[in-house]
Amino acid sequence: MATNYFLPFASSTDANVLTDAQYRTALASGGTYAAGVVSGQASSQQANKTWRQSTALSAALGQLIVTQINADASDSQATATLAQNLGYAIQTFGGVLPFNADFANAVNGYPKNAIVADASLAGLFWASTADSNTTTPGASGASWMPLTSGMLLKTTVFQPGPSTWTPNPLTSTARYRMAGAGASGGGCPALDADATTGCVSTGGGAGAYEEGIMAFARGALSAGIAVVVGTGGAAPTAGQNNGNPGIASSIGGRTCAGGPAGLAGGAYTPPFFVALGSIAGVPSGSIASGVSLQTLVSDPGGQAGTGIALRTDYLLSGNGGNSLIGHGGIYGQNGGASSGAQGYGGGGSGTATQPGNPATSGGGGGPGYIQIDEYL
Repeated sequence: MATNYFLPFASSTDANVLTDAQYRTALASGGTYAAGVVSGQASSQQANKTWRQSTALSAALGQLIVTQINADASDSQATATLAQNLGYAIQTFGGVLPFNADFANAVNGYPKNAIVADASLAGLFWASTADSNTTTPGASGASWMPLTSGMLLKTTVFQPGPSTWTPNPLTSTARYRMAGAGASGGGCPALDADATTGCVSTGGGAGAYEEGIMAFARGALSAGIAVVVGTGGAAPTAGQNNGNPGIASSIGGRTCAGGPAGLAGGAYTPPFFVALGSIAGVPSGSIASGVSLQTLVSDPGGQAGTGIALRTDYLLSGNGGNSLIGHGGIYGQNGGASSGAQGYGGGGSGTATQPGNPATSGGGGGPGYIQIDEYL
């Protein structure tokens, strides 16, 4: 047990001292001791009162050191040591201060449930999970846990095109949702009014989709990660033209491919069909060095619908492929207009023309999508 060697002078209840009121009067302007001690007979009561006032406060500060950090307090110690220990004692009251290894060693470790601020990352706080804790917060095997572990820090939805994701310095876990862009549907040529043929085209394929959780050390991605949100395949020029593929979306090296382009239709005698057999494919690649990845949902993208022609007056174009977060364009019928994608990653529909119809174009594909939710 630590000892306080700063002792109050004349502390008994019947001590030979001036009362507080007498001492105040004596020290006031015009009082007996307003100018201090002067030549003449000394007053034992005054001397004892002066000594008691100075020693009482030093004893109180010494006791604060003993009580709060369990360290001895003595006038034989260096002034620097006394000042440091007094500072440590004061730190134990209120306010969330940064972790201090010297303080931890001086007080024989932080107690269980003590709270400290991170020494380098502003806004990060740690709670001690053990008594006599001298371990460093954040170190491997340390007896500390983040005070608000799992708290959502930030949500970012990225716009189409390239950009950079720079995580919050406190982020250690992030959940992402990513979709490649959808493709546009194919077009059809114009048909003469007396033609005995018809035309149907396929829709465009949907982009691949993925949800996952990435984990990394706080501050490890401070340089930023390249992000690309794919743009949807543009509708082709009206006529017998294939659609345009969707552009891939990516986070670092992890990629969700865009949907495959829809196939153009030609002038054929029904019955016939036009089918697009390909799909975007399963997402692939690694995000970045030092990032671990847990995939929650992985989808290769919905296949585009088949264009069907049963008669020249019964023509159905192919739907656009459906993404997990966006519906594809609805089929065109008997010369009806194509339809663009109805959501993120969906493919545009194909088109269908009857005799006497002008050249038509497939519907445009939906844009890709990337959302990243950051957690403490």
